[in-house]
Amino acid sequence: MDDGADLISELHKKRKNQIVYVCGGSEETTIRVIRLKAMVKAKKLLFPVITVNDVMTKHFFFFFFFLIIITVLAKVQLTRY
Repeated sequence: MDDGADLISELHKKRKNQIVYVCGGSEETTIRVIRLKAMVKAKKLLFPVITVNDVMTKHFFFFFFFLIIITVLAKVQLTRY
């Protein structure tokens, strides 16, 4: 669910009794990741959250994917005429 960490905020502010049912979360939005890291620093984040922008596999995937795209596009351009 992509909610911009609204659910995480809601759980920590108004529904703390439901946090026991949460195993973890994930977030990709840069601004929300910054806010989550601030919560970690203040020791207020009550369950683990994976920040997708920090995961190395994301960077490897994008590098590999764009390398293939660029190679295919270059080949099309070179063999076009």
